[in-house]
This record gives sequence, C-alpha cells and structure tokens, in this order.
Amino acid sequence: MDVPLSQRALQRVPAHARKTVGAALRGEKPEIDGEKTPLSRQTVYGAVRRAVEDHARLAYEDGVKLFDEDASDEPGRVKYRTLDFHFAGEPKKGEVLANRGGSVDYTRITGDTMETTSHSPEGRIEFQYIDLKNPDESYSIVQDSPTKTPPRPLPTGETRRPAPAVSQGVMPLGEALDNAGGELKAIYLDGEMTQAEFRLRNTSALQHQISELPAALSGDMTKAIEAGRSSLPEELYHLSHTALSQADSATQEKLRAIRSVAGNWAAVESLPGSSADGVTKRADYYVAPQTLNLMTAARQWDFDSKSGLPIADSVVIGAGPGGLASSYHLSEQGQHTVIFESNSAGQAFSDKNAKSVHFLRTSEDSSNLIYTDDIRDLNHEASLRRQRFEIESHTGKAQEDWSKRTGETFHGRDEDTGISGGQAFPRAGLYDHMQRLAHGLSEKYPDTFLIERSPVKEVKETEDGLFRVTTAKGHEVLARTLVLSTGFVGKDGENARVLGQVAEAAVESPESTLFLHSDHDEIKNAQGLKESQAALDEGRVDKVLMFSDRKLGSPDVRRQVSSLPEGSRIALVGGGESGAKAALELVSLNPDVAIDFYTTEKLEPYQTQVPAGHLDPDSIKKFHQHQEMADKSRDLLKNFGSPITPDTLRGIFAAVKEGKIDLHTLGERFGPGSVSTSVTRDETGAALDLKVISQDAQESVRQETEELRSLGLGNTVRSDSPERRVRMLVSAIGYDTERSKPGALAQQLIEQNLLDVKTGESDPRIVVNTAGLATDTADTALAGRAVKGWETPHRLAKFLPQREVPESKLETKAPWFDQIVERRPDTHTYLSYEEVEESLEAGSTDIGILRFAERRVANYRDDEAGDINLQFQIRRNQYASHSPMGAIDFMAENFPQALTAEEKLLHKRSEELLARTTTVEEKIRAKFATDQGGADAR
Repeated sequence: MDVPLSQRALQRVPAHARKTVGAALRGEKPEIDGEKTPLSRQTVYGAVRRAVEDHARLAYEDGVKLFDEDASDEPGRVKYRTLDFHFAGEPKKGEVLANRGGSVDYTRITGDTMETTSHSPEGRIEFQYIDLKNPDESYSIVQDSPTKTPPRPLPTGETRRPAPAVSQGVMPLGEALDNAGGELKAIYLDGEMTQAEFRLRNTSALQHQISELPAALSGDMTKAIEAGRSSLPEELYHLSHTALSQADSATQEKLRAIRSVAGNWAAVESLPGSSADGVTKRADYYVAPQTLNLMTAARQWDFDSKSGLPIADSVVIGAGPGGLASSYHLSEQGQHTVIFESNSAGQAFSDKNAKSVHFLRTSEDSSNLIYTDDIRDLNHEASLRRQRFEIESHTGKAQEDWSKRTGETFHGRDEDTGISGGQAFPRAGLYDHMQRLAHGLSEKYPDTFLIERSPVKEVKETEDGLFRVTTAKGHEVLARTLVLSTGFVGKDGENARVLGQVAEAAVESPESTLFLHSDHDEIKNAQGLKESQAALDEGRVDKVLMFSDRKLGSPDVRRQVSSLPEGSRIALVGGGESGAKAALELVSLNPDVAIDFYTTEKLEPYQTQVPAGHLDPDSIKKFHQHQEMADKSRDLLKNFGSPITPDTLRGIFAAVKEGKIDLHTLGERFGPGSVSTSVTRDETGAALDLKVISQDAQESVRQETEELRSLGLGNTVRSDSPERRVRMLVSAIGYDTERSKPGALAQQLIEQNLLDVKTGESDPRIVVNTAGLATDTADTALAGRAVKGWETPHRLAKFLPQREVPESKLETKAPWFDQIVERRPDTHTYLSYEEVEESLEAGSTDIGILRFAERRVANYRDDEAGDINLQFQIRRNQYASHSPMGAIDFMAENFPQALTAEEKLLHKRSEELLARTTTVEEKIRAKFATDQGGADAR
C-alpha cells in the first residue's frame, strides 16, 4: 500500500476509541487497567486462524467488489453499511482495522507475534498478545466498561418471545440428589455407601421377606434372586405386584413390603441410566398394557378382529437417537406410533453407558435430531438448533455445580475443532435435547405413546402381514411397520465382544479375579466387589478387576480404580474414541497409576467418526438413495479406520509424555497369538501378567516407541520390556458384527428372514435406524440418524395409511422466522449487526440462531451468493486448513514454530490418515458430481 494503514485509517476511527486504537496503530501497547489472563493454546490457535482468514477474505472481497452498492474505490478498504474494514500487508504478516458500527478491533501479525486491541462503544477495552514462538506466554488484559447500556427497543416491532412450550428436559443432578437424600445421595454423591453394600442389604432383606410367603407365590421370586440379573429389582417389583390379586389380606401386606423394597432398589439402580454429566431427566414415561389398550380404543385406532389387539401404524423399538428421530417424523404425519424403550430414553448417552465421553465428536448442528431438509427445523420447539444456547447454558451450570460437588472433570473438548457448526457438543446437551424430544413426543402428539422400561421380548410376523410385538411387561401390539432402533450390544452389555483369553483367565482363577462383563455380573458379584474394595482400602489388591469400558459409569468400579495403590498399572485393550476416552477417564480417576494402552493400529486424529464431507445431509441422502454410493462409502470407512478426536488424542500424547500412559500398538489384534496372559499373586496381591509374544507385534511397538521418542514424547523411564504386570484390565472393544452373536430380538428377525445383520438390509416394512447396523458411513453418526428419521415415513409410505396431521405438534413458528425468510438475500439487505444485537438484548431470540438462519437462507435461495462463497472458500484455502483438525493443521502449515511435540505428532498422523483416504473419497465425490440418478435406487 502506498499510504500506511495508520495514516489513512486513524481518521476514521470513532472518537471514543481513537486514543486506544491509535496507540496500537502506532505500534504502542495501549494503557489498560486490568490483570493479565493467560490464553490457552486452543484460544491462541483459534484467534490466529480467524485473523488470517479474515484478512484473506477482505483481500478477496476487495478484489471482486462483493458489495457493489457500497463498494469503495479506495484500495485496501471494504465498506458495507455500518461495517468498515481497512487492511494492509499479507494475511500472515499484515494489519486489519475493523469498525463494526462503533466496535473497533485492530490486529497486527508480524510473523512472530499477533496483537489485537478492541474497544467497544460502551468503553470495554481488551488487549490480546499472542507469542507465535511460545504460545504459552500469550495473554489478554481486559478493562470493563464503566457502565452498561440498557437494551434498546426492538427495531422490528417484535415482542418478547414467550418461554418455549417444551420444558427443560433435565435438571441439575446435584440438586436432585439433595432433594432425594437417602441411599441415592449416599451412593452417587457423598460416597458413604457402595452399590455392592446396598445390593447385598436389599437382597438379604428380600430373601427373608420372600421366605415368609406361601410356596406358590415365592417360587418365581426365589428363582429371580438366584439368576441375579441386572433387572432383579424390577422383576421382584413386577412379581410382587402381580401376586397381590392372588393373596389373602395378610399375604398382601407382605407382598406390599416386598414391592416397596424392590421399587426403592429399582429407583436407586436407575439413576446412572437417567443422568448425564451432572444432569438428570425430569420425567419417566410409561403406559401400562391395559391402559394402552384403553387409550388406543378411545383414540379410535384399528383393532384386529382375531386377537383383539390394537394396530399401530408403526412400532419403534428403542428410544435412542434413531428411534426418537424416526418417531418424531412419523408423529408429525399423524401416524399411530408406539415407542418401546427397554430402559430410559436416551440411555445410550447416559452415565451408565458413556460416562467417559464428556463431549461428542459432532457439533450442535450435526447432533440435531430434528432434520427437515431446510431451515424449518428452527420452528420446532425440540430442535437443537433452536434450543442449543439455552441447553448449553442450562447443562453448563449443572456441570459446573456437579464438578464442584464431586471433583469430576470433563475432558475432551477442543475450543476450535474446525467442524461444521462450531465446537464439539457436550454429551449432557445431547441428553437434554433427547429428553426434550421424548417429552414432546409423549405430550404433544395424541396418537404417539412412549413407553419406557418395557423391553421388547418378541417380534413375530402374522399371517395377515402384520408384526406382533410383545414386551416383558405384558404389552401386545400389532404393527403395520417397524422401526428398529435398538442397540445390538444389549441393554445390559451382554452382547459386547469378550476378550476370550481374559474370560478364560477369570474362570481358571476365580479366587484372584473379578470379571464384570455385563451389568448382570455386577449383581452376581456384589459380595466380591465389597470384599475387593475392603482390600483396596487397606492397600492390597485382592482380586484383578476385569471390566468393559462402559462400566466406568458404575460408582463401585470408579471407586475401585480410584483406590488402586500408587504405582499400580491398568491394562486397557481397544482403540478408537471409546478406548482413548476411557484411558483419559482412568488417568483422571487415579493420577497415581499408569495405563498400558494396547491397540491394533496407530492412534490417528479426526474430529468426526466418518469423513466430515459425509456428514452433510445432501451426501447422506445420496448414500441412502443409491446403492453404489453406499457401497463406496463403506469402502472408504474401511480405509478410514477408527480415528480419535484431536483434543482427546492430544490428551493421550500429553499423558504419554508424562509417563501416565504407555502405548502398545500391536499391528494385530490383542489375542493369544499376540499377547500371553496369566494370573499370578505376589506379596502385594493379585496381578495379571501380560507379555507381547508375537515378533511382529514387538516390532510394531518398538517402531512406535522410537517415533514417540524422536519427537520428544517418549517416556524416558518407560521399560522396553514386552512384559507388564497389571492390577486391572479394561476392555474397550465394543460390538463386532463379524464375531458376535446377535441379541435375542435381532435373532428372531433373522430367523424370519426379516433382517440381515451383516449388510444391514431389512424387509421393506422395516426401517433400521441404529448405529449398530451401518449400511454406509453416515449411518454411524448422529446426522445419519437424523436424516434417516426424516426418511422413515417416506420409506414406509406404501405401508402406512394417510392420516390427518395432528393439531398439537412440536412446531411453533418463531416470531422472527418469516422476517428472515422474506428478506431478499440476492440484494444483501440482511438485518444489520446492530439490529440483530438489539433483538438479542431485548430478548426476542438468539443472535447465533438468527445469523445462522440468514446464512442458510442465502445458500438455499441465491445461487450467485453460493458461487461467491465457493470462490471465497478456494481463496481462503490458500491460507488455512479446513479438515476437522482445524486450528492445529492451520498452525502446522502457517506457524509451525508454535506447535508442541504432541501437536506436531497430531498433524503428522492427520496427514497420514487423509492421504490414505483421499483417493477413495475423490472417487465418491466424482461420482456425486456426474451421477444423474442412473444408479439403482435402494
């Protein structure tokens, strides 16, 4: 530029910011009254990335004169309405002065440092200093404004938006436990009682009470106690309740006492399945069998003349993400729908099943279960995009409270993931979203019934072409169609793949091992858990505890991990995100132990569990519509492997550096041919000796150890011996359709030729909407569940009757929706930043939602704007990486001197992953571009 930025731009800086910003323009640090606050590396990387990309965008917009009606002929200046930008230099070494209606920001990047000075109209000043050679020295100083300006009236004549009709799906868990008190608080909050002690006490009391019953009534109850299933308290409650009608008054009193104890026990056991990272659901949903028959008759459902059973248009089995999404779209069309859930809606994401997962792999956009193929989902009360800020605020406060009460930490969130829609969404937020949707389905649709704690035990096709669905609670319903949304691991973990040699070791050495594969094992081994904990409290390891990673949601298992003596080792076998997060959870529970992490392949970083481009709804629909596309996507998934989110893997590598985790990448499966196992005892107690015996596996481990040490990550005190002595073993190997036997329900459908678990294909009257049976890459992701939910009524259309759309629905038009849609994107007459900000301050809606909706409208209605956006993306890609590694890839390519050893390894492995999958992905994209619908429709 001929004229320096400081000379040509200072005169246009508003008076209130001229002194502060003027000093920054002259290269001086502004005088600010405030304390230095260190900046995290994620914050630093995100800020640098945004600054470079903003400069690149301004250079592009200045060149093409994007906003013609307000374009300035002055080089290095972009002006639009109240927005005025000046820039100079290059994106990686230059300056940008931004005036956004009075809010002024000045950023200078020198190559080694970046400084940003911000001054708001209200007087808030912030100075941010970033050291690109040593980001840990970066800091910010903030001087708050002396006064706060009250909200101004709404510029559009809106009134305040009323509270949403769908209530918050969850409440703070700490608050709930304070109110409940008793055993719930003692076990789950205060730690004053173990679950094992509680179970033993209840079992003993019930055995005594049952022994006083007549033999005709006590037999089934005694068998249930002997079986020791995880559903024992519910079984005893049901049996005692049913027996009331057969008993005299004296016996009825005893049965009521049994029912009371069993009911309280069931309630206490259910809490982990009804909670998620500091929040717990507000309501349960249940309709008794006879009540269901009466209610469907009152709503004039069809009834079968032979059996006298009600006929549902669709029965949905499972109220997880897929089941809720499909149920929503069926209900929207008025279909008579019954949803049976074996436990609690959303339990797959509860503390019982996913305790070590605190943040998802997807953003709020990709986690939204309400998909409508356009922006109309913003009109739905349960839409995550509409409620996400309220949900994040609500769950965030609950998490903070829970962390203060218990000391639990929530690892696994990168502040700048690079994924579409923003940051990784918290699991507690998704759980809240699912509870809101469950509440809406139960309350807003007169012909939809959500029935929890009612596992389906049989599905049988009738001679009339209907499906007869029977639950363990006694419900019987006929269905025209089915939606199969149940997991295939089993509600109690009973179908998860078992490490055979570990199970054998447990059988051979019962005196030295405690094997917890499924939830049933915890009930059966309550006495063993009690004795094991007592030994740990004395500093001894009486038994080697072996369990699956999902058991990290058990208070007793967590207590045992925390109680291991200092210097103990834990073996973790598995890989992928679940294994890595389990490793971090173990380190968090007990920082004084070391984790030996056995994996088959190298751990690689990627934010989503499938290639990011395959989470786009348009791509997902193409997978579902064309068999060839689905086949190609499965090929890609095989090459893609099971990568780990960058922030999680960063945590793993940091723990490796600290000596808390040893990586053992075997290059082959953990099994008798690669690792030997034997149970031993020494003066400190029981142990499991592991030895890598395969020479190929030993070489694989040696090569990775050398790689880690070459980057400064290798633990210098790590033993290179292939042998390890561990005190616990955790299995994180999940479900394997190639090696595991399907559960009882899936087996019934297979035997009736209604389902093929190998391919995921099903009878045309059945929609499979579960990650357990993936037919393409997107099927394993939440976005795939949402799209398939939207497709469900379309896929089943020829088997479903036409129904009137119900009057009561989850759709309530937002007051600002029409205003956005009616704006003409092609004329660029959007709401100004100030208008949106004023609307937000006055409480009409959320700025993020409003601005996001505007951008989406532009993409749908303005091809020219879409072309411009595409050109900008090409321009910006010269300066930044937009893979899900986001900021780390960007820094590696532009400011490599800033990266730590862990981050350099992350980038290296990210490049290896992308190189391996690029060829297959390019073929798929080329097919998408040329496909004219000639492929066979699925």
